Amino acid sequence: MATTDIISRDFDFLHGRWRVRNRRLLRPLTGSNEWAEFEGTSVVRAVWDGQGCLEEWEGDAPTGHISAVSLHLWDPRAHQWSMHWATRADGKLGVPTVGCFANGRGDFFAHEDFEGRAIFLRLRWEPRGANACRFEQAFSTDGGATWETNWQMEFTRAANADVFAMRAPVRAREGACDFDYLHGSWRVHNRRLRASLALATEWYEFDGDVTESAFWDGDGNLEEYDAVLPDGVRLRGLALRLYEPDAQRWTIRWASDATGTLDPPMTGAFIDGRGAFYSQERYDGRMIFVRFLWTHRGERSARWEQSFSIDGGKTWEMNWIMDFSRTGT
Repeated sequence: MATTDIISRDFDFLHGRWRVRNRRLLRPLTGSNEWAEFEGTSVVRAVWDGQGCLEEWEGDAPTGHISAVSLHLWDPRAHQWSMHWATRADGKLGVPTVGCFANGRGDFFAHEDFEGRAIFLRLRWEPRGANACRFEQAFSTDGGATWETNWQMEFTRAANADVFAMRAPVRAREGACDFDYLHGSWRVHNRRLRASLALATEWYEFDGDVTESAFWDGDGNLEEYDAVLPDGVRLRGLALRLYEPDAQRWTIRWASDATGTLDPPMTGAFIDGRGAFYSQERYDGRMIFVRFLWTHRGERSARWEQSFSIDGGKTWEMNWIMDFSRTGT
């Protein structure tokens, strides 16, 4: 790790299980002062030893039950956090809010659209001792000169039983079960091409460990990947997979702890037990297509392959193979 890289544990206060009291403005940016209050829960766990965390949030809002996740990732070079929010209703990841903590408070910002108009978005986190914290969301239509708060959450630490009692009962699956076979713990044997798109033929091999955790009854999952390369460098990554029920497809986004930044989404679906996912990305200065292929044989073995194409998908060069062997029951 470079000397400019700094490890942050800013969100350690948030790890654990919480009861959440919500207060939400019903019609933001209309001059209305009508608020609704409702209860919710939050379960937050660390990834990358605290350089990231995943929050699973649920609440019974006036418009209906909401299931959501928020992935927080630390960029050790920019010295900033990014927060990524998605709801189960559509499975789409929102624009990341980016920022940092100062003087005990974290402010995070984004520029996005709200009901047809461009706004600034601000999220604010304030820890209040070991057993309480506060979250606020606010919008600005004047470039940040003034802000209208429209969502407040008061977090109170809760026992496991309290959180589970408040959570909605498991409903019939609304999405796909394509990745259910992958949930659990795995040993992974990696084969990786030494140089991609360079007519290389030399491969190197190494082993790693993977944990796959489901949320939304399987409509989403998080992969945590940990390996040591032959040169001794540790490689830690994660993959966030979300099912989009309207499009009947999955998105897969990868990040490593070296950058704390999610790659462009891979999109695709499973057909006859084979999952194919594609994106267009820049690699060594040129645009390429990227393909992920997922296959499995039963519940105890699986394979992932990555390939690149520079001719619009006519031909593909495979450059990374992972063979998964289950280590848990």
